[in-house]
Amino acid sequence: MGITEIWTLVALILHFCGVGAFAEWPAIAGPFTWSCCTLEIWVFMFYGALLAFCLFAALFGSKK
Repeated sequence: MGITEIWTLVALILHFCGVGAFAEWPAIAGPFTWSCCTLEIWVFMFYGALLAFCLFAALFGSKK
């Protein structure tokens, strides 16, 4: 587990327990709105973009 997964789990637990500012955040929202899962959403988007880049590089890269 990476640090973003640990942060997301802790943030969700604190959200549903109603602790501090975590209680006011939504559990999940869009990537441009702060929520408990914002970091994890950005990680998934980064990995998706990286996977797409690698796929395009493999498909359209130089063939020697």
